[in-house]
Amino acid sequence: MADELIKNSHKFGDQYRISNHSFPPILKQKFADVIVMTIPFEQLRYSRSDRSTLLAYQNRELENNSVSRSGRPSEGNANASTLVTLMSGVDLLTINAVICAAVCLVQISLAVAGIFGHSCILYATCKTKEIQTKYGMLLVQLSITHIVCIFGELLNAAFLVSAPVLDESTCFKIFAVLSASMLWQSIIMLAISIDLLCAIVVPLLYRDCTTRACVTANVLLCGVLSAAYTFIIYSATRSEKYGECSVYSVQHDTVALFVGIVNCVIAFSQVLIYITCFTIMYIR
Repeated sequence: MADELIKNSHKFGDQYRISNHSFPPILKQKFADVIVMTIPFEQLRYSRSDRSTLLAYQNRELENNSVSRSGRPSEGNANASTLVTLMSGVDLLTINAVICAAVCLVQISLAVAGIFGHSCILYATCKTKEIQTKYGMLLVQLSITHIVCIFGELLNAAFLVSAPVLDESTCFKIFAVLSASMLWQSIIMLAISIDLLCAIVVPLLYRDCTTRACVTANVLLCGVLSAAYTFIIYSATRSEKYGECSVYSVQHDTVALFVGIVNCVIAFSQVLIYITCFTIMYIR
């Protein structure tokens, strides 16, 4: 294990680079200990295979230290050793590949079904004038954003499986459209509930408002909010920070907290509006 860490030492940073010379076993062990104990683990830029090598080395060192201190392996170490022995004969890579393939197959099947359903909504709205109302246009916007999000989630799943290491700025550019569409669809769902409330509470005013004016106002509102949301995420990205790229990893902790609060407020508002609509209809 020490030989492997020394061989791949250049992957852990230039300050840990070790030239390919013959080292006595004791020095090899010392170099490996330095690599394991001094590198900030969360800042490493290496692949999953390198991480597995480092973790395996750390776990082995902890087990050896525990045995050397007590003189005999503890019950927990014995169980861990037994588990490692049992799992050593199993091809873990094959198991992971099968699980990933099954999850990807399910996600692709759901994505195809979702795209087909939303495409039917768009086609029916385009061909039928009776459903080209304010509510129908909101459904059209919702279907479009859902289709964009479905393709974006497939891309995100591919990045989660392949786990490429990119800087935050590049990762943001890849998932910028998906981030904006996610907020857009949340606002559209809130707008649909508000549209229903207006149709119940102020039906005359609701009828006087034209479909074109409502659609234009809604598109402008969603566009401005989504653009502002995307700009907030971009302002918190750092090109010098590297990590595994996904739609969620590009969000800074503060931004992620802000987004979570906004989503909770939108969801709570929708529930409150629907409860209000149900109460009004029940009283009438």
